[in-house]
Amino acid sequence: MNLAQAMKIFLSICTVVLMACHSLKPTQMQQGISGYVYRQSGNQMPGPNRAPQKPQGLKCDLYIYQPTKLNRATGSTTIFTTVSSKLVLVVHTDSTGHYKANLPTGRYSVFISTDKHEFFADESDGEGILNPIEVLEGKVTERNWVYRKGAAY
Repeated sequence: MNLAQAMKIFLSICTVVLMACHSLKPTQMQQGISGYVYRQSGNQMPGPNRAPQKPQGLKCDLYIYQPTKLNRATGSTTIFTTVSSKLVLVVHTDSTGHYKANLPTGRYSVFISTDKHEFFADESDGEGILNPIEVLEGKVTERNWVYRKGAAY
């Protein structure tokens, strides 16, 4: 084998490796939801010489259901033990509370869970949908959530 043949083989191998590495790049999410989940607890009342507490990122699970009204969830006002709507997806946050999920176009309800037995939702829209979020065609909806269990205002 001469030097020219060795170089051809070497360049062919390099090309294959570079192409393989390029295909391993993470792809940009094209459609779905993304954001952070924060924990807020304890006394949140404003007071003199007292700065508001900064929420901390929360490692948890987000249960994404078809749009869910209060009559489809069992529990208290914000903590539910069962949700009877169709479960679409479960997403895990990282240690900073960051999440992202590819989802089809549509409306959803997002419930926050730290122990798989309780589902937290403390917001609703004008139609009574709990923790509503909407995914539009070709868009990523950015939304941060706050888990307020144990917080006093």
